[in-house]
Amino acid sequence: MTTHPRSALTGLLFILLLGASSTAFAGTCVGGSTPGTSCATDAQCGSACVGGESPGASCTTDAQCGRSCKGGPQPGLGCTLDSQCGRACAGGTQPGASCNSDTECGSICAGGALPGTACSFDSECGTACNGGANNGKDCSFNSDCPGGSCSTGACKPGACLTGACSNYGACSNVGRCSGE
Repeated sequence: MTTHPRSALTGLLFILLLGASSTAFAGTCVGGSTPGTSCATDAQCGSACVGGESPGASCTTDAQCGRSCKGGPQPGLGCTLDSQCGRACAGGTQPGASCNSDTECGSICAGGALPGTACSFDSECGTACNGGANNGKDCSFNSDCPGGSCSTGACKPGACLTGACSNYGACSNVGRCSGE
């Protein structure tokens, strides 16, 4: 049986193309702007926003990623002005909660026998050994704390702070081409 030269050439071209295509796309994009697509190099996976108002969006410059709130009741929310980020408690009994004034945030014991509990006055926090063999235990006098001192806890108020619209996104998450 004779083989036609044209069919032999077609078969050879098919084999060459099949081999070339398997090496041209050796992996899958992980991250970047085109996750899951076939790739041969990291550059084919593109860049995506990290931070800003649209993390993961395709980009070529940082400016395309926008700004987002740092702090406030909804960190990460897209914004152009600080006032759009709102106010949230830092410290106190309700950290992260929306607020209009410091008094809405409450006060909390720092140190003393009852750290982390709500309070209105330092005396409500109790006294505890600071350092020494009985560190952290209730005390009334320095003599109860060998090697340390008997300290009164402090009732620290929370603060109602305005979030800042300053968390610029960065167009720097170049995708990686990873074989399966």
